[in-house]
Amino acid sequence: MKTKVDASHSPQRDPLQILRDLVTNEFECAICLDTCTNTNVNPQCGHRFCKVCIELSLSKCKHECPNCRARIPTYRTLRQDAQFDRIVSTYIHTFIVVGNTLSYHLKIIHNQTLTS
Repeated sequence: MKTKVDASHSPQRDPLQILRDLVTNEFECAICLDTCTNTNVNPQCGHRFCKVCIELSLSKCKHECPNCRARIPTYRTLRQDAQFDRIVSTYIHTFIVVGNTLSYHLKIIHNQTLTS
């Protein structure tokens, strides 16, 4: 029986694309669709949102999780997730450093190719 190979774990996959996908898919606020900032988590379901986004959502809409509709009785039931914010910040910083380093090395290689 053949098993399907997951291309996302392929050793040939671009490391920058892996980081980009992680930031886009795992760190995204479901309300604003941007990277979460000042993250708040609903302890009932574990979904995370930007503080400003979830406050606005709760004030304008039903007191439900925008992802799964789990009840959020009040804003005070949400928990600030500073550890998640640190993880996001670290990954974004790593993404920038790796991208800049890779770009620098590609320019060097390109210039060496032109002068050879």
